[in-house]
Amino acid sequence: MKTIKTLAQAYRLAGAHQITIQELINGRMYIDGKGWVEVTLKDELKQRIADDVSGSLGGQKETKRRVWRTLRWQKPMHWGLSRFIVNKYDHQKEPKIIYITGQNQTWENREIRNYLKR
Repeated sequence: MKTIKTLAQAYRLAGAHQITIQELINGRMYIDGKGWVEVTLKDELKQRIADDVSGSLGGQKETKRRVWRTLRWQKPMHWGLSRFIVNKYDHQKEPKIIYITGQNQTWENREIRNYLKR
């Protein structure tokens, strides 16, 4: 089992493989040269993921709080979480969590929020 401390570490370990938030939250990611490996996230990284994703999904204050709590303390499985990826562009020093939107971002965000706030 590998412990991941930062997005930069996860990005480095994955090599050419795309990392989704779904993988990180559920503790299983592809590590270049090793294949699929069980991972644990440090509390600071869990906090950052919950902050970034709940902020990106939007909603009322109470909705954001409930979404944040689900992301931080549970291991939710939803197709929408695989649209949040860890990516780094050439000019960036550190990788960031970005959302790859589909045709209807408003509907997708509502769908993901409704699942996560339960």
